[in-house]
Amino acid sequence: MTLKDGYIKKAGKNLIIEIGKFIGGQVELEKKERERTVDVYLDHAKTYIYEINLEIPAGYTVKGMDALNNSVDNATGNFITTAVIDGNVLKVKTIKTYKSNYLKSEQWNDMALWLDAAFAFNQAKVLLEKQ
Repeated sequence: MTLKDGYIKKAGKNLIIEIGKFIGGQVELEKKERERTVDVYLDHAKTYIYEINLEIPAGYTVKGMDALNNSVDNATGNFITTAVIDGNVLKVKTIKTYKSNYLKSEQWNDMALWLDAAFAFNQAKVLLEKQ
């Protein structure tokens, strides 16, 4: 990724990395979509795994990693994120699982929990602070 990709922005001597964007777009549920009376049909159960390795430039430290560690898991699916620093690399892993290809409308709120978590991660940013 580069500055021209739009995911990296300068803030004085610091860099803001829109790290959540690296996994692609995620569903943002609008208020009208929160109530569901129709069952959920998907092509198949599926899992998406993304591993992001962001090299931390010399002289910078990472701020805002707390938002990158989260877990929402229930009978309908999950969205799990972990982030660690290994040497000079920020390693982020996300797992998004649709556990079934069919859900009753009554299960929609459980599914919405991890869809919301995925969208929240998609908005996450980290700050590379110049030392």
